[in-house]
Parts: sequence; structure tokens; C-alpha cells
Amino acid sequence: MRNLLHIALTLLPMLAHGQKAWVADNGAKHPIDAKEATLSDKRPALGTDTAAIMAHLLETLPHLSTEGCGLRLEHSSRSPKALHFQFAQTYAGRKVFRGSVKVNVALDGRVLSIFDHTFALPDGTGTDFPPHGPFHDGLMEHYASPGNGKLGRYALEETFFWDGATMRPAIRLEVLETTDRYYEMVLGTDVRVIYQNDLLTYFAPAPQDSLVTLWVFNPDPLTTSGQVYGIPYSDQNDQDIPELNAERIPVQAMATFDNGTFHLRNSAVEITEFSSPATSETTSGSNLFNFTRSEDGFEDCNTLHHITRMRDHVHQLGFTDLMDYAIHADAHALNGTDNSNFNAGSNPPRLSFGEGGVDDAEDADVIIHEYGHAIMHSAAPLSNVGTERRALDEAIGDYFASSYSRSINDSRWADVFTWDGHNEYWTGRSTLSTKHYPEHLQQNIYSDAPIWSATLMQIWNDIGREATDAIMLQAAYSFSMGMTMPQAALLFLQADTLLFDGAHSGPIHQHMYDRGLIPWDVGIPEIGRATNPYILLGSGNFANGLGPVTVSGPAPFTISLTDVLGRTLLNGLSASDSYALSPDALPSGLFLLTVHHDGKGHSFKLIRR
Repeated sequence: MRNLLHIALTLLPMLAHGQKAWVADNGAKHPIDAKEATLSDKRPALGTDTAAIMAHLLETLPHLSTEGCGLRLEHSSRSPKALHFQFAQTYAGRKVFRGSVKVNVALDGRVLSIFDHTFALPDGTGTDFPPHGPFHDGLMEHYASPGNGKLGRYALEETFFWDGATMRPAIRLEVLETTDRYYEMVLGTDVRVIYQNDLLTYFAPAPQDSLVTLWVFNPDPLTTSGQVYGIPYSDQNDQDIPELNAERIPVQAMATFDNGTFHLRNSAVEITEFSSPATSETTSGSNLFNFTRSEDGFEDCNTLHHITRMRDHVHQLGFTDLMDYAIHADAHALNGTDNSNFNAGSNPPRLSFGEGGVDDAEDADVIIHEYGHAIMHSAAPLSNVGTERRALDEAIGDYFASSYSRSINDSRWADVFTWDGHNEYWTGRSTLSTKHYPEHLQQNIYSDAPIWSATLMQIWNDIGREATDAIMLQAAYSFSMGMTMPQAALLFLQADTLLFDGAHSGPIHQHMYDRGLIPWDVGIPEIGRATNPYILLGSGNFANGLGPVTVSGPAPFTISLTDVLGRTLLNGLSASDSYALSPDALPSGLFLLTVHHDGKGHSFKLIRR
């Protein structure tokens, strides 16, 4: 058995899912990656007690009704406006692989959303697992062989795995190497690999914090010079080209002063060495770090400056629990390849920037894109599963890169990786796209990403960076396994209501609708529309504040009105055979108008722009 595992590991093809993996994914998707989460239309007031929430889920979610099924709290967090709980599905005390429930609750206990990503457990599901010893021995044998990397840590766990048709006992193996690889494999009881996945997301006296001056590109030499890629504004093997060095500017950042030496580390990031090629730590005897492109210290300074600035921006928006640690970053990594990635498996998580082509750490877009993966992991750990969900992660990294660069310089903001890409090395990406959901989906996380990133930049045009970034960050806490882009759009609208009482719902709704991400009457899922005996007229005028919306039907009836968070705005208003609701006293936002008659409720969704 252990020899079989050694062979399986040796043959394992690990894909580099970095920010430049633009080639179409021609491999067939495993059914488990195609599974989408179900967004529940039930929004009870459950409170914030974990046990009460778990009891409700066990009682109401159909896949948890099988005897032996349970839930385990894996992660919880608090955003400025809500609490967020990530539960793992269990059976017979073991986790169901990828089985999860994400619950997002307002601070007053009202449920905002429930994402169900659980699996059915057929009767007779086996519980016979093999001993762990042979798996351990095979792993040790693999890493004892030359050329197979160096093992950092690993974990073996018994799990139930859905292969598209049946649920079967299996062993999940998670491996973190000391260099760059972080992966998982699921093996059957016969030690055959049935699933594999790259877990990287591509791209003395006490020390004192001190202010230092760094020379950096801000955000890149093409943007600041107004030039296009080409001699002399080309990489030219990292040489000290006068025109490129002239685009460096001095900036200030916090660093660490320790025993007479300044080090590039602070509360946001620590520039360190953990990946080949081996480079010396960049230090200075003074508070000046003045390096040119040909020196390794230049990329180190770039990395520290842009990560620190982005982290400070996130905290200034009020999200102080996001990225509340110093991420480790190696600006000369991945053995010189033209790629970068985020590794959540190390402690603390790491960012690796390659040096192939244009050095990745010379371009703020690359740095911020990869840091965007870290932000998303901080907001919603354990959730980056499923093709559309992973496309959203790539899109958000691209969006943050464009948003950040545009806040510095409005030139070429849509060209993501302006300096690193859009040249002879690779094509780069763009947040200016006409792709429409769902007909332009290609089931590729990189080619699908512009649907979301371009929509966010359209919203940015209307409401600005601070509001768009804040709404995206608030929504991120609620992200779940198997999410779709339309579900993300609902969370984005909900986040605007949480943070700004729906003040930006008009432009958000318009752009999401134009992109195909939401229907015009988006809101809380409707109840009984097919059998609704009532007629609603004037919703277009109501949306634009031009006139009332009128509901008519069997009498007598009463009216109630709630917002997207479930707050009651009107209740118990009586009517004979029609009722006109004026938009004048209502703020911008999404609303649920419910008609109560003969013990039944019939609902309509409304928007006020």
C-alpha cells in the first residue's frame, strides 16, 4: 500500500494556479468542483448563539436529516455589521469532503444568508477506513527520494468523498512543502488517487517601528511615464535603464529598527526569504532604502510599500480584523518563474513573487492582486471552492489591483499588470470587459473573472473607490463554497444596505442587471409568485421616484413592507381592493412588499433607486 502511495505522489501533476495562468483549462472538471451552493430563502431571527444556529440547520437542511449527520463549527468571524459562521458537514464523526454551510447573521440576530453546500448521504454509506500507517509510510518514502521536495508538514484525515455518483470512505492528505508546494489529495481505501487539488492561490533590545524612505514604482513605470511597453521602457533583463530608474519615487513606510539596523518588516508585511533563488535580506544602516532596478532591494521595497498601503486602506475603511497579521513575502521566489502565488498553508501565510519576464514585484498590480487573495482568505477562509467561486477570487484580486492603481494614477487603470504584462512575456488582463453572464462563461477561473471585475469597476465609476471597496470587503465575509456570481451580486447589494442603508443600490443594481448577474426585480426570494392573485403596477416609476406602485386584488387585505435585511418599515396597513405606496418617504434600496389575505402572504420585490 505504501508503495502505491509513493507512486501516486510521484506522478501527481501539480498545476501552477498563479495570477498568469491564462491558458484555458481543457481538463474535465470533477463533479465536486462543479457543485453549486444553494442560497436559502429563509431568513429567521436566530440570534447569535452558535448552538441555536446549528440546531436550526440540522432541523431544516434536507441533507442533514440522515441519521449520523452533523455539523462542526470550523470558523467564525465578525465584520463591522455582521457575524459569519462556517460549518463543516460530518457523518459518523468524520467530515464530508467539501460539505459545508455558511451562515451570515446581522448583529441583531437576523439571518442575512445561508449557503448550503452539503451532500446527501445515501443509506448504507460505508464507514470502513483503512489504517493510517501505510499512508504515512508511503509519504515518508516519497519525500526521502531525491528531487521530490522537502516535507514541511502533512495531515491525514478520514473523510467521505462524493465521486459524482456515490459517497465513499476515503483518506484526505494535505501536504505543505518547505518551499513552494501546498496541495491536497483524496485517496480511496485502495490508495488510488480519486481527487487532487493545488491549494496555492496564484499570485536583544526590543525592535522598534521606524519611519524609513523607500524608492519605488508607484504604481509602475509605464503608468507614471505615460509610455507604452517598448525600448527604452522595457524590461531589458532588469538592467538599470535611466528612463526606468527615473520613474522611481521616494515614499515613506514603517520598518523595524533592531540593534542599529533597519529591516523591511512592519505590522502588515515581513520581507523574508523562503523560496529559491536564495537572496540576502535587504537591510540598511540608515533610514534610506535607495535601490535601483538591478538590485534585489528594489523589489523588496516595492513589495513592502504597496502591501502596507493596501492593508492600511483596508483598516481605514473599518475592517481592522482583516489582515491583522504581518504576511510573509518573498520578492525573489519560485526559482525565477514568471508567476506569483498566495499560500494559505504556511503560518503565517505567504506571498511569492517570481522574477521571470518583468519581475513581478516591480508592478503594484501583481502585488495587490496576490494580496487580494490573502484578504479574501482572511474574510472567508475555507470558502474558495468551486469554479465560479474561484473565478470570483481572481476577479476580486484584479479589481483591487485596478482600484488601487486608479487611486494613484488614472492612466491605464483597466490594464491589470500594466508593466508586468501586456508585453512579449504575456498578455496581462483587463477590468474593462463587455462579457455577459452567463453566456460568456467558459468554466475557466481566469477568463470568467472579467465578468465580475469589470462590473465592480463600473460601480467604482459611479460611487468611488472607498464605497466600492468597503462594500466588496463587507460582502466577502459572507462568501461560501460553491458560490455563483449572481449569489455574490445579492451579497454585494446586501452589504451596501448593511454599511450605507442601501444608498448606492441604484447604480449597483443597474450595473449588475446590465451584466446579467441579477434580474430587474432582485431582492429577497419571492413567495408563491406562481399562485399570487394580486397585480402590481407602476414598479418602474416607483423605482425612479416618479410615482407610486399600486397593488390590487381580492379584498380585504393588509400590507407590510420590509427591507433587504428583514427590517419592518410598514405593517398592518388595511386596504379594500387596491393600495398605492408612495416612494417619497423611502430611501434607496431593495424592499419586499407583502399582501396578507385569508391567512396567506403574497409578496413582490421592489427597488427604490
